[in-house]
Amino acid sequence: MSIGHRITKLRAAANLSQVQLAEAMQARGHTRYHQSTVHKIESGGRFVRADELAALAQCLRCSVLDILGIRREDDAAWRRRT
Repeated sequence: MSIGHRITKLRAAANLSQVQLAEAMQARGHTRYHQSTVHKIESGGRFVRADELAALAQCLRCSVLDILGIRREDDAAWRRRT
């Protein structure tokens, strides 16, 4: 599943519209975030920048790992190997 698709699902679970998510991102300092930005990300037309991940996680009430599609068990296994 793509990051955009996961953001769509997480946004729906948080009961936010694309406009509401964009406004929440603007409130966190991402002033160029608009509904069209969210749409482009969700449809695969724009990548999520690294500096946006933490703010998106806050807005969506999830972790960065949830957005990236990394299961916590996978993360724990990776930490044991390194």
